[in-house]
Amino acid sequence: MDAQTKPEPDQISPSKAAERRSPEQQRVNKRAFMQRLKQEYFYDILRAKSHSKHFRHTRALYIGSRVRTLSLILAILIPAWIAVDALYLPADDLLIIALIRIVTGVSFLGLSVWSNTGHTLKTARFKLALLVIIPSVFHTATFLYLTSGDHQTLPAGYHFFPFLIISLGAIFPLTIFEGAWLASFVVGLYVATSQYIGDLFALKSLNDIWLLTLLACIAGWAALTQLNMMMRLYRQAHRDPLTGLANRRSIMNFLDREVEYSRIIDSPLSVVLMDLDKFKRINDDYGHAVGDEVLCSFSRLMIDQSRAEDLVGRYGGEEFLMILSSTPSDSAQQIAERLRQSCSDLTVESNSDIRFTTSAGVATLQPGETIEDMMKRVDDALYAAKGEGRNRVVMA
Repeated sequence: MDAQTKPEPDQISPSKAAERRSPEQQRVNKRAFMQRLKQEYFYDILRAKSHSKHFRHTRALYIGSRVRTLSLILAILIPAWIAVDALYLPADDLLIIALIRIVTGVSFLGLSVWSNTGHTLKTARFKLALLVIIPSVFHTATFLYLTSGDHQTLPAGYHFFPFLIISLGAIFPLTIFEGAWLASFVVGLYVATSQYIGDLFALKSLNDIWLLTLLACIAGWAALTQLNMMMRLYRQAHRDPLTGLANRRSIMNFLDREVEYSRIIDSPLSVVLMDLDKFKRINDDYGHAVGDEVLCSFSRLMIDQSRAEDLVGRYGGEEFLMILSSTPSDSAQQIAERLRQSCSDLTVESNSDIRFTTSAGVATLQPGETIEDMMKRVDDALYAAKGEGRNRVVMA
C-alpha cells in the first residue's frame, strides 16, 4: 500500500487498534480488568478504606439519617411499653424497669436530635454503634434484673430484643467488617449473659444463639446488597463514565463542603486545574479512541499521585480538577509540578510513541473568598500557563 492509499490514523477503528497491541499489552489490560473486578466486588465491600472521601461522606449522611429516624422511633416505643409492663410486673419491679426504660428513651432521643451537619464516616459509625449498644445495655440490664427475681420467665417484650438489634444491620449499607462487628457484639453479649446466669448450654439458649447467627447472616447479606447497590448508583450519578473520576457536579458539591469545613477548622484548601496541551490535535491525528486512552492514562496518574483525603475529578473535556484538603499553596504547587513532570513520561498502550504534556493553574482559598472567585482565579492561572508556552504551572 503506497502513501496515497494508506488510511489516516483517525480512520483506524478501536478493534483494529486493539489488534495491534502486543501480547504483553493485552496481558496488562487483562490484569487491569481483573484488578477492577476485585476492587468493585471484593475490596469495596470488605472495608471502607478503599472508598473515596466523597463516597464516605455520602454514606455517612445516609447512615446518620437512618440512625436518627430509628432512634426517634425507639425513643417513643421503649418508654411506651411501661403501660404493658404494668400488667405483668409488681410495683417494686415496675418502678426499676420504668426508670431503665425512661433513661433508655432519653438516650435514644439525644441520638435522634444529633445533627448530621459536618459528619464524617467515623462519626456516623459511632452513632450506629450507639444505636446497637444502647438497646443491648437496656436488654442486658433488664434481663439480669428480672431473672434474678422471682420470675420464671421473662415478661412480654423482652426476649426479642437481641433479634431486633441484630436485624437492624439489614437497614444500613455496611461493609463486611462493619457487619461482622455488629453481629459479633450482639451474639457475644448474649453468650456472655447466658454464661453469667448459668444457662448457656440450655436448649433454649443454644436455639437462640443459632437463630441469632442465622439472622446475622441474613442481615449481613442485606447490608452488603444495599452497599453494592449504593456504590453502583453512586458511580452512575457521580462518576465520569470514561475515566471513572468524579464528574463536575460531584466535584462542585464536594468543593462546597470542603470550603465550609476548611473555614470551620481554619485549615488551608487548594485546587489544581489541569488541562492537556493540544489535546484536539491528538484526536485529529490519532482518532478519538486514542484520545480516550490519553484521558484514561492521565486520570490514572492523578489517582496514583493523590492522597486519600483529596478528590480528583474530570472538570470538563480534557480539564481535570484536584481538590487538596488541608494543603497550603506551596505544597499544592509541588503536587502540580510533580504531576506535570510525570505526565511527560506517560505513554498510550495502542501507540507508545505518543507523548503529551499538561498545563496547570493552582489557587488557594482566601479569607472571605467565594468558590466562584477561587475557581475564576485558578482558571485564569491555567489560561496564563497556556499563554506562556504550555507545559508549566502558574500560581493564582
